[in-house]
Amino acid sequence: MVSPANTDPTQFPKILTFALVCGLSWQAILETGKSLAVGAKNNRDLAKATQKIDEGLTTSTPDSAQIQTLANNTTKVAEKLPAITDPELRKDAVQTATKAVDKLQIAALEKPEAVSALERIGKQASASGSKNLEVAAKESLKTISTSDKASPEIKRRATAAFETLSKASDL
Repeated sequence: MVSPANTDPTQFPKILTFALVCGLSWQAILETGKSLAVGAKNNRDLAKATQKIDEGLTTSTPDSAQIQTLANNTTKVAEKLPAITDPELRKDAVQTATKAVDKLQIAALEKPEAVSALERIGKQASASGSKNLEVAAKESLKTISTSDKASPEIKRRATAAFETLSKASDL
């Protein structure tokens, strides 16, 4: 014989309290799980972009496609950096991205697309709050704009890009 269900009405407040606690805690558990998953994905994305930058740094003089790839990966680092909580990963990413900015600065003396790449990196760094990269990009553009080795056209473009970034960061 099946025993009757416990339907004691005096237990209703306890049951309701238990149900509320369970219901409320599940949302926090799910949010924490989502946050951990997003954090892990950001760490993987940052590590992957940093690795691709390292690969791009091995080229002595990058061509247009390599400049574009270096810029894309450095921009991705600038975008992801603020969400990274691992201090070692963050430090490595900033160092690698700064090396990429330096490489683009050297390339920009001969290739105007590197000036555009530095401007893009600076804008993304500013938008995402990656101050180290923003400063590095601005300093590189300023250096290019005053370099005797750069053509007048490249100097003009670097000056315009530097001014654009400076105005954006003043807002």
